[in-house]
Amino acid sequence: MRDMSLDDIYRAARRLPLDEQEELIQRLQRARKDKGRETRDEIIAELQRRRAAGLFDNIQSLRNAYATQGQPNVTDEELRREIRENSTRWKQDIDEL
Repeated sequence: MRDMSLDDIYRAARRLPLDEQEELIQRLQRARKDKGRETRDEIIAELQRRRAAGLFDNIQSLRNAYATQGQPNVTDEELRREIRENSTRWKQDIDEL
């Protein structure tokens, strides 16, 4: 790919007509913006490739892995209810003030 040095490319670009120089600048700027951006379809295809390769097989669940021994396992519904109550507690505190 390095058949030409950066200086060679610059000199060649300078020899282009102005409208083509402007087009080259726009293309380089678009390429710079798009670099590293993956589309949703590309991400899904990569996930499917990894699943097919077995990368997600035999994964240990972390559900309740860090719960303290003194507390019983909490169901999803109990956890959601607790989170909902705690997230609205500030409204009750304001009303009391």
